[in-house]
Amino acid sequence: MNNPGLNIKDQKRRGEWAEMRFLARVSELGMTVTRPWGDSLHYDMVVESEGGWLRVQVKSSTCKRNNSYFINLHGSSHYYTKDDFDFIAAYIIPINLWYIIPAEAALRGRDKLCMTPDSPKTRYAPYQEAWHLLLQKCRRQDSISKLTICHPEAAESPASRVTPNEGSMHSAGGTATANKSIDPSSRKMRSSG
Repeated sequence: MNNPGLNIKDQKRRGEWAEMRFLARVSELGMTVTRPWGDSLHYDMVVESEGGWLRVQVKSSTCKRNNSYFINLHGSSHYYTKDDFDFIAAYIIPINLWYIIPAEAALRGRDKLCMTPDSPKTRYAPYQEAWHLLLQKCRRQDSISKLTICHPEAAESPASRVTPNEGSMHSAGGTATANKSIDPSSRKMRSSG
């Protein structure tokens, strides 16, 4: 199979192309996808379905050794931890195959993923095209635990978090504390007065 992504030589552009493929696939499955602004977070997409939210890191590979494909588990500044995202979506470009892997399974003391698509007994075989895991995990979440809506410099400030019961937001001009919350059932901001 000749996948058009193989013709993209620049690694950054190929990664952006893989993110667009992920966005299209998740949308086809009826989930909503949000892309955070900028590159400072350790996840690429936020997937929402039926009121649940998941952080997803999208990676892609054309790197094949023997029968396996490899993906590095680090960003530009550090190796990932399970607190950085909820799932990794690993796209094997030459064979047009996705692995949807929970962070806990992907990051167990490893610095790279080794996926062998033709071997059903490998560690990541159960995660081939496992889009249902995103749907199931989203449906099990009762509320939004930590959806960050903030200016990048304020990301670590407790006041920058918006949860269903409290709300203050940071804007580019500074902190704007408001009585706002997110109603997960309606997906709308509401003001409490």
